[in-house]
Amino acid sequence: LTRLDMRIRYRGHTLDLKLTGDALEVRSHESSAAPIRVQSKDEIRVLRSDTTQIFPLETGGPAT
Repeated sequence: LTRLDMRIRYRGHTLDLKLTGDALEVRSHESSAAPIRVQSKDEIRVLRSDTTQIFPLETGGPAT
C-alpha cells in the first residue's frame, strides 16, 4: 500500500485525508463550521474551513 485516501465528516467539516509514506495531508472543504485542532504526534495545528494542513512523517524506520 503506497497511499491511503479517505473522506470523513467531523464536527461539521468534510475532511479529505491523504496518507503516504512521506506525509499526512488533511484538507477541509468550505463550510461554516468552527475551526478544529488536528494533531500528529506532538504537533497540534488549527484547521479552518477550506484550508489544508500537511504533517511530514518520519521515514526510514518502523512505525511507532
